[in-house]
Amino acid sequence: TKAAIYCKDNFARIVSKTIIGCSYDFKQCLITSFNKTNTDLLSKIKESDVGTTASVVLLVRFKKEPQTRYIYTGNVGDSKIYLLQKDGKCILMRKIRLDL
Repeated sequence: TKAAIYCKDNFARIVSKTIIGCSYDFKQCLITSFNKTNTDLLSKIKESDVGTTASVVLLVRFKKEPQTRYIYTGNVGDSKIYLLQKDGKCILMRKIRLDL
């Protein structure tokens, strides 16, 4: 529970600070953000057996292409992300695999 609460309270802030540092490479941004969140979590919670799963969706739209949207997803643990299309079909989104 402690790990899930920490991630809920901190992951969005970490991602926003990381995006510029990754030169808008959103895949690298998610990887870096997951790693930083993990490192920060372990430094704040001294228990060795804490952990959580996470699923994250990053929706990106650039001012120069306002009609185009990009979806980046990342997950840790056994969580999965599905995209439900207008026609009712579900697509399993491709994962960014992390070994933390």
